[in-house]
Amino acid sequence: MVVLKNNTWKIKRIAPEIKEPISNAHRIFINQFCFFDDVKYKVIGKGECDCISLLSVLENNFGYAKSDSLHSVIEGIIEEMLYDGSCAYLIEYNSNKIKLEFEIPKNLGGKRLFRKNKYFLKDFLQEKMDSYISDLQQDKTTAYLKLHESYNEHCLAMERAFCDWGFVSSDSLPVSSFYVAYQRLKIERTKALLRDYIVDRINKLLSLMKIDARIDLLGGLSPLDIEQKIEALNRGNLMIKDAAGIRC
Repeated sequence: MVVLKNNTWKIKRIAPEIKEPISNAHRIFINQFCFFDDVKYKVIGKGECDCISLLSVLENNFGYAKSDSLHSVIEGIIEEMLYDGSCAYLIEYNSNKIKLEFEIPKNLGGKRLFRKNKYFLKDFLQEKMDSYISDLQQDKTTAYLKLHESYNEHCLAMERAFCDWGFVSSDSLPVSSFYVAYQRLKIERTKALLRDYIVDRINKLLSLMKIDARIDLLGGLSPLDIEQKIEALNRGNLMIKDAAGIRC
């Protein structure tokens, strides 16, 4: 395991050990929640430099960089967390070591439910693939049609399992523009919940390390703000085209 470090911090990823989605639909799912247009913030406290160094070494762990390190850190942690419901890192700061773990927060069902849904969907897909291989030996044309149907069924099963998250597969059945806008808002609410959870966990790490610094988010919409947008859309007080363009 590669250990990334600078003069103050060292980091080693503990989990997930394997970063691999179970299906193309799982990859679509991850992509819907780990990309943010912008993340504005400020670091307050005397330990600002240490905090920025931490963000920098965390950012390097994900192998890419943006002009805003917190932006990269949030996206990278969400991506790794959505492979199997959690991710963990061993953090060392001036010889002090602590395990920093991120799990699907309770207000999104928690790690246990996430994994239950993931492995149910994995078994569901495997069953469909076994059926496809069996059909392929008998009638290729029928087998190919069933394969397409099976993929759509898998996508729809994922949408039902993660309905509260707002997940919509690009290959699912045709839906109304209202439904697309409604689910778009739910996606942004989920992203806001994940973003706020990650910032809170990093702030708690700084406190445990006795570093006088914290990250404050600036601007953007909170989960509550987006809930109010959803209510406005449902009451007809928010236009569909405006709802579809809202980002956290």
